[in-house]
Amino acid sequence: MSMSPEYANFDLLVDRSESGYKARVTESPAGQATAAVTISAAVAEIQAAVAQGWAATDLEQATVKEWGTALYAALFPGEVETCLRRSLDAAERAGRGLRIRLRLADVPELATLPWEFVYAPALSRFLALSRQSPLVRYMELGEAQPSLLVDPPLAVLCVLSDPTDLSPRLEVENEWRSIQDALAPLVAAGRVTLERLPAPTLTA
Repeated sequence: MSMSPEYANFDLLVDRSESGYKARVTESPAGQATAAVTISAAVAEIQAAVAQGWAATDLEQATVKEWGTALYAALFPGEVETCLRRSLDAAERAGRGLRIRLRLADVPELATLPWEFVYAPALSRFLALSRQSPLVRYMELGEAQPSLLVDPPLAVLCVLSDPTDLSPRLEVENEWRSIQDALAPLVAAGRVTLERLPAPTLTA
């Protein structure tokens, strides 16, 4: 059984600049870098599709690659891409993966874009699907909120994502059974009710 790799962090912050947007690497194995972000016509088309309520299952693989390539060009311009490539090389030499942490708190209008589609043509891979370069959204957390008190039973709605265009398919039924087993004592005690949303979509 292979062990999960250890990761170095590649923190990428996108925020506003006088001319639009800029991408800034704040931490990485290769140091820091900054470059202007260009919202190309292709990225603008993706924004329009998102606004119209697109569904990932409606996209052909070629379209996903086109979108991913356009998003990669926007997210990793110039020196930022150079820093990424050097960081990937440094992480590989150290026997580690590179966790790309995307920070978009200051640009919520860009947060709706499907950055998980980012495709690196030179590497021939979707970054988010590689164990060597997982791309995750980094959430800025404020102060901890006090615990919420509720009268039992606590209603739990389970939404399991099961994209039909993935191969192999996700084992969502096994996950559902695991959730049921884990919560069974609380359900039996009347402290929790558990319901599954059938065939979830982006709108429901």
